[in-house]
Amino acid sequence: MMKVARIQEGKITLKMGRVNISREAKIIVSDFQIPAKEKKITLTYQPSPADLWVKADPDRAREVLMNLLSNAVKFTPEGGQITVSHRQQNSWVITDVADTGIGIKREDQNRLFEIFSKANLSLAGQEKGTGLGLYVAKRLAEAQGGKLWLEYSEPGRGSTFSLALPKI
Repeated sequence: MMKVARIQEGKITLKMGRVNISREAKIIVSDFQIPAKEKKITLTYQPSPADLWVKADPDRAREVLMNLLSNAVKFTPEGGQITVSHRQQNSWVITDVADTGIGIKREDQNRLFEIFSKANLSLAGQEKGTGLGLYVAKRLAEAQGGKLWLEYSEPGRGSTFSLALPKI
């Protein structure tokens, strides 16, 4: 809750620098292999052909990516798939976290990034979160000059969340 209060007051401390986001994503995907395997989820990292450098706070960028992967593992049923990949678009490096999870109903999608917002997860009877993770992740992305959004979601088919950070 302290972090949420600091974010709301605009008092989050950032240590901006040059971050190899492809390297960070690879490490985080590796860290999530065990929880994914426990659910028989295939977690794949599709590396970019070259290192991708962004302007970001390394700790905060990792925190956003960890939140996205944690949600993907949490809401992807046994036997599902999660893929992390990168793309470049204009002055951005975009990291996509795509899953074959439960998906999010259209009526819940607009509220996903609001504080204490929780999508109706009755589709799968999945464990519920606090409603803070995506709110915090989006604010951390924005504090670094980035963006976080839901690229795609369909109930029963999965979701793709995208994090864009300024390319160096």
